[in-house]
Amino acid sequence: MLLSTFSFAIMNALVKFLIDYSTFQLVFFRSLGSLFITYGFLKSQKIDMLGNQKKLLIFRGLAGVISMILFFWGIHYINIGSAGYKDGDELGGKMFPKLYEKID
Repeated sequence: MLLSTFSFAIMNALVKFLIDYSTFQLVFFRSLGSLFITYGFLKSQKIDMLGNQKKLLIFRGLAGVISMILFFWGIHYINIGSAGYKDGDELGGKMFPKLYEKID
């Protein structure tokens, strides 16, 4: 668990550091690395690459790509300090208290 936390922290720092590359390029190369690891695992375990439920697999892949694009875009363009809750005239200061009122 500690290794995975460290790995994700390094990945997030690299995404923030590589501002010269577009979000789509970062997602492509991260997915390419994941493809090699997953393909090797599936071949070693003799598991079918396309699985049993192809429609569900395609939906999962699209959802994963879209979420990764949005996540990397957020890391790439939003300052880390302003990504959380803020008081005052900022958007977060006006939006979150109203959201909390609706939850209670």
